[in-house]
Amino acid sequence: MRASAELAYWWLALTLCYLMLVSSPTGLEVPVGLLIGGLAALVAVAARRAFDPPTSVPPFVRRVVLLPLDLAADAVTLTWLLVTGRALRSTCGTRDEIELEDDPAVRAWAVLLTSASPGSLAADVEELDGRLVLRRHLVTGHQRAVEGLTSR
Repeated sequence: MRASAELAYWWLALTLCYLMLVSSPTGLEVPVGLLIGGLAALVAVAARRAFDPPTSVPPFVRRVVLLPLDLAADAVTLTWLLVTGRALRSTCGTRDEIELEDDPAVRAWAVLLTSASPGSLAADVEELDGRLVLRRHLVTGHQRAVEGLTSR
């Protein structure tokens, strides 16, 4: 029952999205939209089940509300670095490593929040000497959204 409900939700949402993109859904466009919505729903359900995304949210994700501040501060800092030419130097930015819990949700959210602002990038997550490590490249120091992660 759950699989059929999930498929029905995807089918409805994707069909409505398709029909909203058509300027005037008439004639053959409605059945084609229903068919395309159904096929896309099958792919969506299969993809979600294949990747099995984490459904829990770690406590440090609450700091996502600070992401707009990081975005604004990064925009100003990166603009200044580009105008002065410092962004084009090989010495721009730093690299660091953060130890993560061995939890798929922590890994996914840490990578997402690290790469969400333009002043930082999650470069790699790997197991190193029995511990899970996130490697980051930081161009700016505005990392309020992931400070809860770094204080572990």
